[in-house]
Amino acid sequence: MTDKINGEEYIYKVCEWVHNHPDIQPKDHRKVIAKILQPMIEELFGNEYEPYEEKEDEYWMALRTYDINQYALKLRRSGKLLREIGEELGVSKERARTRVILGTRQEKAFERGKNTTIMGDLFMSYKPMAAIKHLGAENMTFTEFLENISQQKLVETIHVGKAAVKEILYELRKKNVSEKIIQDWLNVEFKKVKKVKKKRCDAGIPNGPEEKFETCQQFVIDEGRMFMGSLCNEPLLTKQKKYCTEHKRNKP
Repeated sequence: MTDKINGEEYIYKVCEWVHNHPDIQPKDHRKVIAKILQPMIEELFGNEYEPYEEKEDEYWMALRTYDINQYALKLRRSGKLLREIGEELGVSKERARTRVILGTRQEKAFERGKNTTIMGDLFMSYKPMAAIKHLGAENMTFTEFLENISQQKLVETIHVGKAAVKEILYELRKKNVSEKIIQDWLNVEFKKVKKVKKKRCDAGIPNGPEEKFETCQQFVIDEGRMFMGSLCNEPLLTKQKKYCTEHKRNKP
């Protein structure tokens, strides 16, 4: 019969096993430990212990900044203190205050974007909205946008990358655009565009005549002087263009 281990050793062994397990992601460590230790905790705390319940994959992490700002504003108007809002969002009191202020500023645009049917009224960050304006798609409906503006054309617009495309699709899904239409839009292959090599601004302009020297042009400071000196003036050999053997550049 093996010796019994105390609670401290048991907790240590559980934590060590979870942290060293190759199939458990670091973000899941605390969740797994809580589930393993749940019987012990229930015995210690009884009815005061609230069992671990997995939430909707950290809802706040999935929401974008302005969604969180609107939620913070809603909490503030419901009478909650900034400290309480910060605790719910997992931020400090001052960060909660900033969220509320930003939510107030964004409220009109946010409300307009709720019931819109055109691309120009969607509530998104600067880059995707600037791209929509640049492409002249402000008055297009969601389906018209996907039919007329290809993914390649959108990505080739200045300041648009993968993040901007994801943000646009996120909004379109919120507006109940058919997933099939979105997938068809994503599955269109990019056409390879041959890049034209830009010519130099001085292309075609002939170089001036090469300057020829008969003596070495290295400036040499005279011994015992700090500033004054003179050119070497050593006669150059046939293959030497500007400097003599002693002052030759890139010596081996």
